[in-house]
Amino acid sequence: MTTQPHFPIPFDSIKVGMKATHTKTIQDCDITGFAQISDDHNPVHFDNEYAKSLGFDKRIAHGMISSSMFSGLFGSELPGPGSLFISQSFKYKKPVYVGDVITAEVLVDSVNLNRRVVGFVTTCKRSDEIVVSGDAKIFVPKS
Repeated sequence: MTTQPHFPIPFDSIKVGMKATHTKTIQDCDITGFAQISDDHNPVHFDNEYAKSLGFDKRIAHGMISSSMFSGLFGSELPGPGSLFISQSFKYKKPVYVGDVITAEVLVDSVNLNRRVVGFVTTCKRSDEIVVSGDAKIFVPKS
């Protein structure tokens, strides 16, 4: 059973099965802005013909754009403000294109009360298709 918590929630109220989601339409400005931050100007993100030559339908968004949606969920919703990344893994399963509607989900799969660490299964989906999967460990400091 999963429950949708009301945010923010106290650390000791975080339970296995809780989840949070965020949906975003990937836009051209996301790709341009991410390239400015990361200095990743790979033509696969900017040139349709180049991307097609590599087997894609058209240019693709940086994988980390979808992955970065987890950061917003962790810092704003679950576990919430003040939480800090310990680790995160990503598996990029499908390309993401401009105009795709991506839903990021973080699902609690472990809680270590003594260490104040929450484990998560993380996914980004386009409709029901997983485009990014992974897991994360998040530290929640005392208030």
